[in-house]
Amino acid sequence: MWTQYLKIKSIKLKQSLSLLQMHQKEVMSDEYVTYGDDEH
Repeated sequence: MWTQYLKIKSIKLKQSLSLLQMHQKEVMSDEYVTYGDDEH
């Protein structure tokens, strides 16, 4: 039971980490787009 709990914990951690990374990429691309628009 304890190992099961640990497995679920690590899986959720990995999921939230990947979600964070995806969000960071989106934010970075958004900033990049706005910088490109400012130059025109």
